Amino acid sequence: FECFWQIILLSFSSLATTSFRLLKCTKLTTLTTQQVSSFSIETSFRFAEDPSFECFKGDHLVWATIAIVIVVTFCVPMPIILPAIRKYPRLLPFYDVYTADYKHERQWWCGVDLARRLLLAAVYAFEDDIQRQHQAMLL
Repeated sequence: FECFWQIILLSFSSLATTSFRLLKCTKLTTLTTQQVSSFSIETSFRFAEDPSFECFKGDHLVWATIAIVIVVTFCVPMPIILPAIRKYPRLLPFYDVYTADYKHERQWWCGVDLARRLLLAAVYAFEDDIQRQHQAMLL
């Protein structure tokens, strides 16, 4: 169980990035001709990675639900929970992979680092401009 927990903690950034990318949708406007002289404009939200999927419908709804559950139950609480459980010495092996480099009185800093990683994962997933992604990474 300890090894499984450490693998999950080490894959935190990848899990957060993938979950956020599953939630990214883009607005797609299509022009359709109904007759020779008439046309209509349709707007829909499509999955950014594969525009053939309409957002939050069908298969994308299943994956988006899983992504929301991961973000809400794992990614967001982890920066809060990890520093809070450092008060329990029995749990040391589970979170030692993050806190081993810090002095005991500074182990709360691992929560700040995880929050920073979560913010970077969100910026990377939702921001299309590469310059803004690089600016966020300098934070």
